[in-house]
Amino acid sequence: MQKQRAEPDLRILSKKQAGGGLNIPRDIGLLPATYIPPPLSTLPKSPVFLANLLYRHIRFKLRDFSHRAILKYGGPRLGAGKRFWQIGRAKVRHPKRSQVKKMALALYSDVYQAFAQKDVKKLRKICADGLLGSMTEKMRGLGGERVEWEMRLKGARVVGHRVVNLGVEGIACRQCVVRIDSVQKLTRWRSGQVVEGSGRERGVREFFVVQRMMKGWEEGRWDAWGMVEPTDPEVDFERWREEGLM
Repeated sequence: MQKQRAEPDLRILSKKQAGGGLNIPRDIGLLPATYIPPPLSTLPKSPVFLANLLYRHIRFKLRDFSHRAILKYGGPRLGAGKRFWQIGRAKVRHPKRSQVKKMALALYSDVYQAFAQKDVKKLRKICADGLLGSMTEKMRGLGGERVEWEMRLKGARVVGHRVVNLGVEGIACRQCVVRIDSVQKLTRWRSGQVVEGSGRERGVREFFVVQRMMKGWEEGRWDAWGMVEPTDPEVDFERWREEGLM
């Protein structure tokens, strides 16, 4: 699956929403400075580098946790009374990691099955705009070929969970990144014959991003946003510093 585009400028997005109503776009890009832990095998073995990366890893995790806490406890509360101890329950409820993983795996499978079946209607329902565009473009490239997709799951792990307020009270975006390891087979058929080179099993690791938008403190359905690469510390950290995100 094609990797998606980089981050939006949420400051510009907020200004547009504040001045033009609450018509929130379905795809605002990947949230700025989203940290996705890179595989250790791809990193320099310098102890200083690894210690600095661990420090940054902890900082990003604390940032994401604090953003979730601010959204939850800074929002409205249900069942609050007049007494100071009757604070009620926070309206915003963050999903558990197990819930996110289960939902993401189902959505991941739905996207690929819809692609194999050339079901544009289904893709339009479950995909954000960027992913929808790339998948429909790939389908056009298949022409009259028939496609079968199979997957055997090896493991999945939630490696990122971010929420960002979009500058208007009660308006936010939640994005979760799930690392999915699997064995996949994509078989293409043309004129009743298997296309040469297709139908072979291969190991696949993808970082799948799912998102849902919040409006008026109410969250909508989950969408498949697309795929991303792990963070490159030497490149991404420098870029985020220049953009004032670190």
